[in-house]
Amino acid sequence: MLHEFQKVSYVDKKTRQVLLEGIVRFEGIVCSCCKKLWSLSGFEAHSGTSQRRACASIFNNKGESLLDLQVQAWELLDSKVNPKENVKAAPSDENDDACGVCGDGGRLICCDHCPSTYHLSCLLLKELPEGEWFCPSCRCAICGGSEYNADGSSFNEMTVLLCDQCEREYHVSCLYSRGMAKMTSCPDDSWFCGDHCDKIFEGLRKLVGISNTIGEGLSWTLLRSGEDDLPSASSMNREQMAEHRSKLAVALGVMQECFLPMVDPRTKIDLVTHILYNRGKAEVNRLNFRGFYTVVLEKDDEVISVASIRIHGGLLAEMPLIGTRFHHRRQGMCRRLVRAIEGLLQRLGIRSFVLPAVPELLHTWKNAFGFQEMAPTQRLELVKLSVVSFPGVTLLQKPLQSSGKLLMHFCSFADHKLFAELSDTDVDWLTQGEFDPVDTSYP
Repeated sequence: MLHEFQKVSYVDKKTRQVLLEGIVRFEGIVCSCCKKLWSLSGFEAHSGTSQRRACASIFNNKGESLLDLQVQAWELLDSKVNPKENVKAAPSDENDDACGVCGDGGRLICCDHCPSTYHLSCLLLKELPEGEWFCPSCRCAICGGSEYNADGSSFNEMTVLLCDQCEREYHVSCLYSRGMAKMTSCPDDSWFCGDHCDKIFEGLRKLVGISNTIGEGLSWTLLRSGEDDLPSASSMNREQMAEHRSKLAVALGVMQECFLPMVDPRTKIDLVTHILYNRGKAEVNRLNFRGFYTVVLEKDDEVISVASIRIHGGLLAEMPLIGTRFHHRRQGMCRRLVRAIEGLLQRLGIRSFVLPAVPELLHTWKNAFGFQEMAPTQRLELVKLSVVSFPGVTLLQKPLQSSGKLLMHFCSFADHKLFAELSDTDVDWLTQGEFDPVDTSYP
């Protein structure tokens, strides 16, 4: 464990010579010779070396490197906040008690296939449907049908495949009708509903762990929890893996500084932690946080601002959480991170950016960042995509492509109508010019 005011030394790994000594502070390391405060990389440069291996070369008085301490800390944290099991509903009642659209309770309609529940008004329904009823996320993205092959040991045209990027479900027969080659069994590896989803998936994996400089001494990095999801975990050395994990742990700390605990009343899970660590498929659809990435903004080795994003194929990306450290707020850091994310999404060909806004920040998101409220019919489309929403928030969206009309040539075969209500004038207004440098971090 590394404590504040503890003595540390920078050691040349080849000669084992101590090049520099200092005292640990919360903000960095105070050099013993010049009394200046340095970041880890700055302390390494101050020692006169250019190894760029600060964590592996800085040791405490017990002979433990910062790299060793990072690995120990991650293993302890991982055992507490990143269990492998899926989130399960309480055994007393198999159905959820919160609406899958708005997150509130009350009188709910139950899906006859999964535990998800919904308000009739959130689904734009006036009365309870007769007979069996299946929620939008339990229907084929092409035909809208709910019938499927329930025999996992057999494969036929009614078997349902799940895209590993947009997570929409498709009947095999519907895929055949759209020109997909015949299949004899379920894919062994990742499966994608189209080339766009495949390219998005691969593009994101290649970006994980790569630092991207954006000027003013700032950089952003895409992070992802789980060794299986890293770009090439087998090729990452111990130091790189430890740094990646440490940044995720620090990012969680930033989120916990910015948000009050969000505990789901039914499952008792902490939503912030589950989103940040992209927890696997849950029995309750609204608690499915698989597919999330964490984006961090850094300056001088310090994580300043953090956001969680998930990309639903080429259709849209969501950002349910974003926050900036208290002492860096009102300096435009959140704005810089949002712009970096928008640039990433545009390069990937994502059409729209969606986020939930609390009432006190609604005006800022709309006027300073160009987001606008979603129409009820647009929100209904999000039910199919498991977009995260919280009680008391307003879902906002912003088009990311400004050339011509918003054409529906997305990755999936589905007939999406999410942007049907947006005109060319709306697009022009939303994409013109630069926005005011206003920081919009959540509390």
